[in-house]
Amino acid sequence: LLFDSGNGANGADANQDGITNLMAFALNLDPFKNNIPPTDGFNPGLPAIISDGVPTKYRYLIPSDRDTLLYTVEVSKDLEIWNRVESVSKGQSGEYQIMEASGPEGFQLCFFRLSVQEK
Repeated sequence: LLFDSGNGANGADANQDGITNLMAFALNLDPFKNNIPPTDGFNPGLPAIISDGVPTKYRYLIPSDRDTLLYTVEVSKDLEIWNRVESVSKGQSGEYQIMEASGPEGFQLCFFRLSVQEK
């Protein structure tokens, strides 16, 4: 048996949109759909940057049945040095846990990235 290989592999990106199968699964996205918008905080989508104040916030939704995955958010000012930041729950939206991370004080303009791994 072949496990985690070819277009079905966790790291595969069959439609070349930059979203791996594992990330699509983690965010409950269609791995073959292109041009997926950011989440509106209620419906699945790519993580969203919220810059309506200081610090900048990063929001993503976790489906309730993804307890085998570990979600980690990191922040950077220069795309070279990355620091892990804590995500906190902002409540539920149907079957999704609304998660939010904030950039540290003074990080008004910053970059976020979401990492997903199997536990």
